[in-house]
Amino acid sequence: MALIPNKRKAIYYVRKFARRLKKKQTLHEKKFALLLKKMDIKFFLQKFFKTKAKSGDRYYIVDFYLPDKKIVVEINGRHHQNEDQKKLDTLRTRRLLRLDSIDRVVRLSNDTVNTLSIIFGDDI
Repeated sequence: MALIPNKRKAIYYVRKFARRLKKKQTLHEKKFALLLKKMDIKFFLQKFFKTKAKSGDRYYIVDFYLPDKKIVVEINGRHHQNEDQKKLDTLRTRRLLRLDSIDRVVRLSNDTVNTLSIIFGDDI
């Protein structure tokens, strides 16, 4: 996400964007949310986090945040297989792991979500 000079404005825009993402969930995000609900796991959808960088504050919106386990789950579509995107994902993961509220970042492919959905009987 681009840097926005005014922190208050930045937080406003990040929250607004997160709300938009919640409304436009992918099929695989919906499937994974159903699995978490079925297993009675507390989660936040499209949760945003602020990290510090030398160049200024960075804001990241994660697909799922499981606060009791301090785990972020990202559902990765095909564009995450691109080498440039993999580098960005690695950087993003490193920055998120610097936060005290995150112990682990897990990335699941759409195919993995489909498999889990079939195994646990929540195929949409």
